[in-house]
Amino acid sequence: MKRAGKWWGPLVDFLKELAQRRGGALQGIELNLYHVVGGLNTALQLLRKIRHYPVQGLTDDEWQTVYNHSMWASAEAGLVLADRQRFGCEILAKEFNGMPLLTPITSHMQMYPDHPQTP
Repeated sequence: MKRAGKWWGPLVDFLKELAQRRGGALQGIELNLYHVVGGLNTALQLLRKIRHYPVQGLTDDEWQTVYNHSMWASAEAGLVLADRQRFGCEILAKEFNGMPLLTPITSHMQMYPDHPQTP
């Protein structure tokens, strides 16, 4: 939960901005990335319940939901990462230059403009 807390807000902000720029019509890796966040959001909401009510825990159905949504998010993340032939993430990073979430990526790309794309 602590790890997710560090990057969750900026990631959600990024996706809101992305959806706004696209008029809600996400496609390809953008839609896959949106699905990653949706699946993780459902799982995280349930996992936060444990933090607030540790004695109560989660029901078997809730654990099944956490598992299902985590696996779905993982599969969607695999599609995002597999898009390396078209360098979709790098294109998004360039388009959103200056957004706090992407600053480390875009700064690196600006330092090495001829740097080969991620294999």
